[in-house]
Amino acid sequence: MNKALSLIKQRYLEDNHILGEKEVLNTTLTHVSVNAKGNHVFLVSKADGNNVYYEHQRVDLSHLDLVKSMAIPKQYRNDFDVNHNKAMIANWVTRHAGHHLLDDDISYLVSEKDTLTVVLVPDSMRFTPTSFRLIRL
Repeated sequence: MNKALSLIKQRYLEDNHILGEKEVLNTTLTHVSVNAKGNHVFLVSKADGNNVYYEHQRVDLSHLDLVKSMAIPKQYRNDFDVNHNKAMIANWVTRHAGHHLLDDDISYLVSEKDTLTVVLVPDSMRFTPTSFRLIRL
């Protein structure tokens, strides 16, 4: 199972308060379609044989634009990894914002003097296609 699908399954299990080990292991998600709102729909096969459809609400990360608590410290201003490494930025956002951003969710990074713009991929299952900026101190 790829990482994005695994995180969607985790979100489904948390939203539906499914905690039992047997239920967790025997629950599978299969991508079915994309609805008119742009959210991905999954067929959830449960251990008890009941199948349900789950619409995963994509998250808009544009609210992270210029959030001070996610600012990149001064010592990293000219660091190549901070300017060009998707995995490092995905980890930074995950740690500071709580959204499990993967490097596959990032299309590209635009390095500017006072900001770093993060542009997300348009076909992400978990996030709306958007961009946000991280402040450089």
